[in-house]
Amino acid sequence: PQEEFADYVDFCKTFLWPVFHDSMLGFQTTNVQFFSDTGWAAYTYINNVYARTVVRHTHESGIIWIQDYHLLMTPTFIARKVQKANIGLYLHTPFPSSDSFKSLPVREELLSGIFSCDQIGFQFFDYARAFLVSAKRIYGLDPTFPAGGFMGLEYNGRMIMIKVAHFPYPYQNTKLLVSGDQ
Repeated sequence: PQEEFADYVDFCKTFLWPVFHDSMLGFQTTNVQFFSDTGWAAYTYINNVYARTVVRHTHESGIIWIQDYHLLMTPTFIARKVQKANIGLYLHTPFPSSDSFKSLPVREELLSGIFSCDQIGFQFFDYARAFLVSAKRIYGLDPTFPAGGFMGLEYNGRMIMIKVAHFPYPYQNTKLLVSGDQ
């Protein structure tokens, strides 16, 4: 799958990253890069490969955290195999404006992947708001606001919890690991 991985990385860098950062660089160049069916196929393939690996190492009530836009379809593939798994997604990047997101040819597939999660985390409220607006405009879903600082979306008879919080990187532990002092 080296060729698929290369296409996956290219799709993430040249299509998803600019979209999620609301970057319109593609419109400011003569070398416009539109949506790639090959890139999308590679993206879903690599997400499925990743999900199959995760499924082999989890159990029915396991907690699985997915990190960032590179793996937005992974929750769907995991949920198909482990129905009771607790799947969380933390999006480290901004969520695009609903106008940008609704123009994507794979907007429903990406949202469906995200909606396979039990909890979704965003760094800032603006990112969560952009996600909620897209969920409303594309799927007609209204947010709820249960106690505990969460927001929620009811989708297919279950509640998806949304939380705004910074993701703490264990800096000191990572520093020790990288330096080899541990």
